[in-house]
Amino acid sequence: MNKVNSILLGAALVAALVSCQKKDDAQQGEDGPAVVKVTSVILNREDASVHMGNTLTLIATVKPDNAEDRTVTWGSSNPSVATVDGGVVTPVREGFTIITAKAGDKMASCEVTVLPPAVPVESITLNKNSLEIEVEQSFTLVATIIPDNADVRTASWSSSAPAVASVADGVVSGLMVGNAIITASADGRSAECRVTVKPKFIVPESVTLDRPYAHLSVGETITLTPAVLPENASDKSVSWSSSDTNVATVTDGVVRGVAKGIAYITVETTYGGKTDSCKVTVDGDTSAGSVEDLTEQDIVIED
Repeated sequence: MNKVNSILLGAALVAALVSCQKKDDAQQGEDGPAVVKVTSVILNREDASVHMGNTLTLIATVKPDNAEDRTVTWGSSNPSVATVDGGVVTPVREGFTIITAKAGDKMASCEVTVLPPAVPVESITLNKNSLEIEVEQSFTLVATIIPDNADVRTASWSSSAPAVASVADGVVSGLMVGNAIITASADGRSAECRVTVKPKFIVPESVTLDRPYAHLSVGETITLTPAVLPENASDKSVSWSSSDTNVATVTDGVVRGVAKGIAYITVETTYGGKTDSCKVTVDGDTSAGSVEDLTEQDIVIED
């Protein structure tokens, strides 16, 4: 490159720099930095409803945070339905309007529906005021909200001791032994149910007598002993019966021979209905030896 061309190129660069500086000065002004413009306006709601007699507050967020003019101007597309002042929407009559928030040349809007006056909840009741359930057992509480046309129709649920009894949509579940208060709330009204969670009831799975058959004489007695399983069954109580009380009777496991013949003594668990039986043969001869020594082959049934 020759000297002339170098001079011309240098002059061009200087001219370009001067031009950029002038543009920069035009943007910044002589006394300070450039004006920061609003880039967006965001409302906390895009649509909402409000009852006559109530108000609705909308919040406008202007970006960026350092925008020079962050003033928000509010407006209503239908002020005969609802007016707005500083983001507070006040219903005028039932209907629909669009509330706008404008800052700089940016704007956001919220579609607002004005509803009839709200119908408040007057009371809430539960189908149970107190309840006993077992661990791993559930029960459904039903909440009734009055009046029927109240705007809030669904109750919210809570438990004072969720580790003892949890609640979800009214379904109470026993988790551990203890007490809890279940509360149903709606529109500032509430109702409570006191819940007692008891140990899980373990139902008997089987009952077995200590002998499957026995032999005794008229007037003689034997005692049958039942074994109820599992060992930790909550209630091991049983009831007794005889298939023929004219032959043998039974009271609390004590069998008494009444007359010659055969009777079946049955034991049944109070819970679960599990049963077992002992075949009892009654005759008038005790010379055969002890009842304990007899086997089924020793028992002779006489017609």
